[in-house]
Amino acid sequence: MPSLDTMNAPGGKLRRKWRACVGAGEAADGLRADWQNQFSMAARNCAFERARISGWNRLDARSTREIDALCDFLADLNVSPVARLDAPDACDNLDSFARHIIARYGVKRARAWRFEIPQNSRYSKHAQSLKRMDSGLCAGALITAGPPRRLIGERGGLASALSSCAASGSKPDFIVISGVPENASRVGQEIGELDTGIPVHWDAVCEAHSPKNGLSDAIALARRYLSGERPLDSLDSMALASFSGLCGAGAYLIDGWGVQQPAAHAYRMMDALGDELASRGPNWILTRDMLGRMSALAWYEPGAPGSVAFEGMRPYSRVMIETLDRDNGWAYTVWLKMGMPESLSRRQVQALRQAAQNTRVSWSRTDEDGRFTFETPASESIALVKEQ
Repeated sequence: MPSLDTMNAPGGKLRRKWRACVGAGEAADGLRADWQNQFSMAARNCAFERARISGWNRLDARSTREIDALCDFLADLNVSPVARLDAPDACDNLDSFARHIIARYGVKRARAWRFEIPQNSRYSKHAQSLKRMDSGLCAGALITAGPPRRLIGERGGLASALSSCAASGSKPDFIVISGVPENASRVGQEIGELDTGIPVHWDAVCEAHSPKNGLSDAIALARRYLSGERPLDSLDSMALASFSGLCGAGAYLIDGWGVQQPAAHAYRMMDALGDELASRGPNWILTRDMLGRMSALAWYEPGAPGSVAFEGMRPYSRVMIETLDRDNGWAYTVWLKMGMPESLSRRQVQALRQAAQNTRVSWSRTDEDGRFTFETPASESIALVKEQ
């Protein structure tokens, strides 16, 4: 496996960690028609590999029909569930739950699931039970982090949890950190210092969210996934967004009315990048696809550089610039003009959905040296630049 330096250096492969996992809320919501329509839309925009779902124990305990309905839907989209067993009683029927998954979908698909088991005195019992069923089943330790406790170095933190797992003879297949540690920017660095050799995932969809922060949320997604900061880049996946406003927290991709949010544009724009990393700056990234065409993503916050010069394109080639900002691709400003109604008419819903789709698209050309200079907008924005 290549090192982080290789994958993040110019000429290396771009790590598409945004595909690895998306927060998807409660299992009971997954039975709703609007939830499934919204998830299908989100999956079309970004090829998510896994959906992190909690509340499996709150489905109908008398029948597996509800579990089957949700799992069949995800299987048809080739999305593997991450089952967050986030309460003591959620693990009580874990054996029968896993056995049913194997019987219905086969052991190969069941091994693609991730079972997150709370790291407590019963972790070893549940993890070993899964392994007795099939050694390839993926059992991980779920650790809740957040203020005022630091993630590392205190009783109940990551080091303590790993020590407890080792003592019980149940080394976890992975670790998931749920919540926002006191100093989130140090998460990856501290994990790297422990050098566990175990994959580490971060679920941070519980970060504070407000509709008025939608554009800021989208910019934060791009910055965290693409900036190349070593602390966060050392994580194996980050569930930083929830695809639906039906869920209780997260930087939503689609809200409860089916209106696409800026975060959904951010995921789609990131997914439009090439597979090879050409160069990277403090607020932009330049990539190359297999045909040699260049594409870039730039995100702008107050204090960003005044302009960015992208090099390495073909001379005089046509360039598309798609911009997401306050007035383009974000329905919040239209909702403000409506008077911020809590109950929407059908016409208002359609107007908001339309506004959410309309990012600004413009065209330009590179110069004789294959350089394209992009001027920083005056306000918060994300811009996708693609050589045609």
